[in-house]
Parts: sequence; C-alpha cells; structure tokens
Amino acid sequence: MISLDQQDKYRELYRTLRPTYQTSGQIYEGLVAKHITSDTKMLDAGCGRTGIIGLFRDRARLTVGVDVDLASLHDNVGLHHAALGRLTELPFAAASFDLVISSWVIE
Repeated sequence: MISLDQQDKYRELYRTLRPTYQTSGQIYEGLVAKHITSDTKMLDAGCGRTGIIGLFRDRARLTVGVDVDLASLHDNVGLHHAALGRLTELPFAAASFDLVISSWVIE
C-alpha cells in the first residue's frame, strides 16, 4: 500500500500535468458547500476524528456529528455538538437536519 505522503506527491505531480485536477475529496467538499447556508443544520453521520464538517462549522447554523467511537468524538473539534450512537439508530427526531453527510463510512 502506498503511504498517504506518497499518494499526495503523486496527486501534486498529476496536478502539474492537469492543472484543473481535483481530488474526490475536493469535489465532494464543493458539492456539500453548495448546500450550506447560515441557517443549515447539518449532521455528519459517522464523523470519526475529523471530517469535512469542520470546514463548514462557521458557515452553518449547527454542525452535529454522530459516531460509535467515543474517542473520535472527543478528538473532533469541527463540531458544535457530538453524539455517541449507531447510524442504524440515530438519537435524533425525524427532520432534525437540513443536510446529512457521510464520508468514508460505507466503504
């Protein structure tokens, strides 16, 4: 397996050949950003230790992360609030959020 540092070097090399190249993460972040306003209440389902929700904390009204791993929730500084729980039994009422994101969870 190629280390993350080496992957980043290959991405930068490719970017010199194709200046408009974007990683899948950059594309995903751009798509999410289009749906956020100052009134948006968003949930990161399976937020883990970090995630793109931290990029939008100051743009959204509310950012909440849910994860089954308590240590990850303590380390995730990109959230307004965190909740311990399973994605199969979310601890929120229906329609609590305007936008739900989930990255690197199902893979």
